[in-house]
Amino acid sequence: MTSLPRRGGLAGPVLLIGFGMLVLLINLGRLPISIWGAAARLWPLALIAVGIDLLIPRRSILASVAVAALLLAVVLGGGTLAVQAISSPAAYGPGEAVRIPAAGPQGTEIRLHPSAGALFVEAGSGAGGLVTGMVRLTGYTELETRESSEGGRRTVTLRSSGGFRGPVTTGPGEVWDLAIARGARLWLSVSMGAGEATIDATELALEGFEGSIGAGDFEVRLAAEPTTVDVSGAVGEIVIRVPRGASVRLDASTVLGGVEVPDDYTRSGDRYFSPAFDQASFIDLDVSLVIGEIRIDED
Repeated sequence: MTSLPRRGGLAGPVLLIGFGMLVLLINLGRLPISIWGAAARLWPLALIAVGIDLLIPRRSILASVAVAALLLAVVLGGGTLAVQAISSPAAYGPGEAVRIPAAGPQGTEIRLHPSAGALFVEAGSGAGGLVTGMVRLTGYTELETRESSEGGRRTVTLRSSGGFRGPVTTGPGEVWDLAIARGARLWLSVSMGAGEATIDATELALEGFEGSIGAGDFEVRLAAEPTTVDVSGAVGEIVIRVPRGASVRLDASTVLGGVEVPDDYTRSGDRYFSPAFDQASFIDLDVSLVIGEIRIDED
């Protein structure tokens, strides 16, 4: 009895087709999302496709064709529904104004914890307080604000809480648009599940910054003053923008991805140095990413 030669699984090729179509739509501007943001939302389709491929035996050419057709239907159908959800407006609440009073001379540690969506932080005049802005949440989530003090340093925590948000997000998610007073001594921490974060700290008196993201794009713009920056992520892209001619030291590590720095930076192991690096005064960057790209740009 002649048997068919054993072939590899069908899930891989089907997922490659689906991923290629997704990248094409993003590059054509038909999807208002980055490739990494889309991957963070659509990865469950890969689990479904692999499960179907393993569950249904393929003992003939006809069976293989049927499985391939089913996988294409699942990937394209699920992708279409997800694209519609991503492209549709989110069901935002009325929005909540944020106003944190000014701090004392000891400075303030600000901790921001969006769930998933978009975060924008920039410098403000300080006329309305230390932190001002607007937060728009989706579903039944609420903005939780906590304040504490230890050793003279004040800590302010803003967090979205309530409701349920699993590892899969469909709409644009939350939108945080905040301004922090110029000149206020500051330690800033940002932690979010998925989405995009843009932190413009060029006019902030930033003593230190810590950031983490599960999946998505994370961008930080810095002034030339020495500071410590620690950013980590699972999947996505991390971009740090520094002034041209700044003294910079970078420790960068990725498991699957790359590190891109200006051409005139020198490298020693996983550590990179700008041409103007000065051991006595420098911007200390520690960036780690599991999958994706780490990039240092000069403004």
